[in-house]
Amino acid sequence: RDGDLDLYVVNYLEFDVHAPPDSTTFLGTTVFAGPNGLTPEDDVFYVNNGDGTFTEATTATGVDTMPASYGLGAVFLDFTNDGWLDLYVGNDSMRNALFVNQHDGTFVDVGARSGLGSNGEGANQATMGIAIADVDDNGLPDVLTTNFASDTNTLHLNANGEFFDDGTKRFGLGMITRPYLGWAAGLYDFDHDGDEDALIVNGHVYPHATMALMNSDYRQPILMFERGPQRFERVMPDDDRPWLEAVHVDRGAAFGDLDGDGDIDLVVTELNGPVRVLRNDGAAGDWLLVEPVGGDGPWGCVVEVTVGANVGDGGDARMYRRWIASGTSFLSSSMPMAHVACRDASGPARVRVIWPDGAERVVEDVAWNQRLRVTHRGSGVD
Repeated sequence: RDGDLDLYVVNYLEFDVHAPPDSTTFLGTTVFAGPNGLTPEDDVFYVNNGDGTFTEATTATGVDTMPASYGLGAVFLDFTNDGWLDLYVGNDSMRNALFVNQHDGTFVDVGARSGLGSNGEGANQATMGIAIADVDDNGLPDVLTTNFASDTNTLHLNANGEFFDDGTKRFGLGMITRPYLGWAAGLYDFDHDGDEDALIVNGHVYPHATMALMNSDYRQPILMFERGPQRFERVMPDDDRPWLEAVHVDRGAAFGDLDGDGDIDLVVTELNGPVRVLRNDGAAGDWLLVEPVGGDGPWGCVVEVTVGANVGDGGDARMYRRWIASGTSFLSSSMPMAHVACRDASGPARVRVIWPDGAERVVEDVAWNQRLRVTHRGSGVD
């Protein structure tokens, strides 16, 4: 909280390209080795000195308590809802870490105790992709992770800022995801109906993968899930969505409003293939894009948008909460804005922005269908 951006570097494993390891087997089929059997590497934490230099502080910050792991992703976010940024680290086939900020420059890993370190059965997973949203509407950030084939993606529901429950089966994301090897993921309100949907890009790592050999194909379709009243429902390909039927070996995905119409578009990267741009033309209803400006944001900012007949006293108002976080998806950086939408806004919105340093701004009577820039500790609102 000194106004400077610190840096956490995730590392994967030691690999000698001149002496690659011998092949191994997977489901009875010969495949290249890794990551299991290879040497994992330690992650590194760098503290910003504020003068253009950094100091390595892995031990000083306490994050060295996590053993060397096959790291794939890291997200700074206020998971505990105490106003301080925590750190979630996703590891491949090893326990994930949740480093809780101790407000003194140090962190304590509660990944195993919190339930965020593994799935509900206590099994370590691959954790390629990470998506953040308040899926169960309790005002806290939940975590969706994508995993290897013959496993499910996992939805970790933030119960109270300290413990996470495995809500994968409850929300319909269990068996349906087992044949797919997931990578980038996003939780956004793609159809502007007031709740956040899920989109996951997929593709296997073994070129000879087939359903007969590995219960999974090499080329795989994108999975899209519409948030229903109780659970997610898969959106199937049709004449309006032929892109959901096409198969690729996808890896990355960046989400944002590319064409300025207020809905969420998508840029997808494919292994050894072209970049694809998927433009969203199917969203109707009112929308708002909130862009925090200045301070140590926008990454780590929390945005609350309240709408309803009684915004002032909270009578029938509804509050949408969004987190702007880097490190989500997979090897991709999405738009640094909060996106909120609803079918038919009943009146103007109230917008509250909370920066990582604790600064707040509140903007009243905000009209819908615009991009709102909210300035840190200043008087300017565009």
